[in-house]
Amino acid sequence: MELNGKVSLRTAIDKAFEDIGIDLATAGIGAVSSYLLGELFTLVDLPGGLEGVTTSAAGAVIGQIAFNLLNSGEPIRNAAGEILKDATGKNIARTWSTGINLNLVANAAGSFLGSFLASKLVKFDTIGGQIGASFGSAALAAGAVWLFNPGTLFLNFAIPFAGAFIGFLLGGLIGSLFGGTPRARADVVWDAADGQFEVDNAYARKGGSRSTARSLAEQAAAVYNNVLDSVGGRLLDAGAVSAGTYGLYKSRYSYGRDYGVRFKTADELINHGTFIGLNGIIDRLAGGDVYAKRAILATLQNAAASADNQFSAETLLGSIDTAKAMANI
Repeated sequence: MELNGKVSLRTAIDKAFEDIGIDLATAGIGAVSSYLLGELFTLVDLPGGLEGVTTSAAGAVIGQIAFNLLNSGEPIRNAAGEILKDATGKNIARTWSTGINLNLVANAAGSFLGSFLASKLVKFDTIGGQIGASFGSAALAAGAVWLFNPGTLFLNFAIPFAGAFIGFLLGGLIGSLFGGTPRARADVVWDAADGQFEVDNAYARKGGSRSTARSLAEQAAAVYNNVLDSVGGRLLDAGAVSAGTYGLYKSRYSYGRDYGVRFKTADELINHGTFIGLNGIIDRLAGGDVYAKRAILATLQNAAASADNQFSAETLLGSIDTAKAMANI
């Protein structure tokens, strides 16, 4: 099979992969150097945007040096594939510093700032959107430089900046169409054998964090179990208690198996869920410390009567301890 009537498909594939070893080595060195530089600049404590620009520019220089060293001595070619020659007609060979100039730094800085600014304007919650945004910014930044072949320092900054900015938004939008919605949840259930609340049915899809959902449910279960331990007594008809389902939907914390109630913070979620669960528990507690039960009931009633339900599980546990201490005076 021939492409354009000149080159066979096999030849084209062989040509595309003939430098795969060098390409992988260069990419690996670039990735490691970018990581190490990022850690170094984190220690220096530069502002976020400045740290990213510095890391990108320094990483581009180191990556170019690595590429030069791996291809040292080979003739340099222009965009048309022609070998460049000096004034005497000799081939210009690649050295460690070939291509290292302000244009390279401007290109890297423009690419980073374009995607950085776009990420501040639009956040993609889905895995597909995030991958698409990352790929799109890199692809369009590189494609814009190849297409327009900027010749000045300003254009070497402006063109990749625009390409990365547009690519981030466009790639993220396309990726969001196919990536699905990251979500995860876990139930708090009553374990009759152990006589306490435990976590069950942890579930995650489309990149959602099962471990985070489980951790949230464990926090709620710990509140219930601490209350039961503090009060004593016996929980009747525990299966009827709405202990809750805790999780995440996109970047929000969620309550319910349908992720229907969402919050900005984990504390808001835990307080919401345990308020519901504790109202069911207090009605089913037989026996136990009377003062602790009064403290729980008063805290729940005060929260329900407030305009925006200012219930706090942490405050509740403190009120129980205070009530029990006062009873022993």
